[in-house]
Amino acid sequence: MERRHYPSYLTDVQWQIIQSLIPAPSTVGAPQRIDRRAIINGILYVNRTGCQWRA
Repeated sequence: MERRHYPSYLTDVQWQIIQSLIPAPSTVGAPQRIDRRAIINGILYVNRTGCQWRA
């Protein structure tokens, strides 16, 4: 199932620019379960819409 795309989502060009600014995942501990781009898109969506974070 394909996810919805919102206007607040990063374009591929925008992601290429900021990807280098985000620290790489740690090699110790539990593996990362959620894609970093999805996390940034979620933050941008909440910022743009003003909706509350889910508890």
